[in-house]
Amino acid sequence: MDAFDRLVLGVSAALVVALGVVLALGDNIGVPVLDYAPGDGQSPPSTAAVRVTFGERMDAASAEAHFAIAPPVAGGFRWARNTMTFAPDAPLAPGATYTVTLQAGAQSAAGRRTQEDVAWSFTPRAPRALYLALEEGHVARPLGSAHRRRRAARVVHGRVRPRQLRAQP
Repeated sequence: MDAFDRLVLGVSAALVVALGVVLALGDNIGVPVLDYAPGDGQSPPSTAAVRVTFGERMDAASAEAHFAIAPPVAGGFRWARNTMTFAPDAPLAPGATYTVTLQAGAQSAAGRRTQEDVAWSFTPRAPRALYLALEEGHVARPLGSAHRRRRAARVVHGRVRPRQLRAQP
């Protein structure tokens, strides 16, 4: 047996050993959770949905069965490829801390499973309001027929330019 034959025999033996290890241990890699939102410790709006992105397409029923949120919240699931979104039926309670857990064992469409629990918490913030008002002394007037007849644009050097509107006291 020459050197080349010993090399081929050694590589073949290594491949057989590697194949035996894979067969004996099985698929221990599992499906990774690539991203989730809202992030751990964040303060999203109280109307925020919870989103989980997996490393591959999942069996929807299995992933939804392994999803939990505490305190319990009623809602529904939507899917877009490998992203599961949980949309609450009502706004979340501002200031309350919610803990989301995706338990190990959620199965992918290919039969692989998540290998470990993934958990995170977030606290929704109170709604923010924006109030717009006219300056003191200014009155909002509806556009009447006389105003509509005037053109909202004027022609200057062959180009149409919008007119500047001014508030009337």
